[in-house]
Amino acid sequence: MLCHGITDNGLCFTRVARELEDAFDIIMVDARGHGESTKAAPEPDSHVEDLAGIIAVLDLQQPALMGHSMGARTVAAYAAAYPERVSRIVLEDPPWRELPTGEKNEEEARQQLEMFRQVIRSFSKLSAAEALIQGKAMSPTWHDDEFPAWVESSLQVAENVIDGMALEPWQTIVPGIQCPTLLVAGEEQRGAMVTEALRRQIDADYEVIQTHQLEGAGHNIRRETFEPFVALVRSFLIP
Repeated sequence: MLCHGITDNGLCFTRVARELEDAFDIIMVDARGHGESTKAAPEPDSHVEDLAGIIAVLDLQQPALMGHSMGARTVAAYAAAYPERVSRIVLEDPPWRELPTGEKNEEEARQQLEMFRQVIRSFSKLSAAEALIQGKAMSPTWHDDEFPAWVESSLQVAENVIDGMALEPWQTIVPGIQCPTLLVAGEEQRGAMVTEALRRQIDADYEVIQTHQLEGAGHNIRRETFEPFVALVRSFLIP
């Protein structure tokens, strides 16, 4: 099961799904507030409980889960909350931060969420053609096949998804993960959210988690270094 990031939808994983469909049955979901899912305002952890509900309704027996950004946070939190219901997970640059150290830290987190809100609001005013032009200008290295779903998802997402966003410290989730886990990080200078220091710390302190940094990638790792990302994921999911 593939869980997308904020402003994306399930179809934004299409290229990866095509590379894995020979070995897996692939499920790509639209998270609450995204794609064609309900636009009802999400509550904190509603994406985790939504994921739990989908897995239960489909009667999936210990599926492998992969998520990007917001979706990686959802996958990690699900694995920590329901360790017996998942086989292994892949986390593509989850939005993890350090423990808060005071009001300044909380203000920075609030500003980051508001930045996301402004991005969503600005895209809601664009046509599909205008969004495509802007997307290609922002991400000139992406494959052309990435843009149709990205444009559609950017115009579908509800502004209120920000209200349910959780940018909690990684220490509240990682210790609960018990299944084999692959954490894929990009480079800080290119916009990756997982810092090199954090990647090394997790790699050293948690035996179930293996980490890997892909050079040349920022936050959208699979879109920016597609072939190395897919090769890494396949080697982890199909040992």
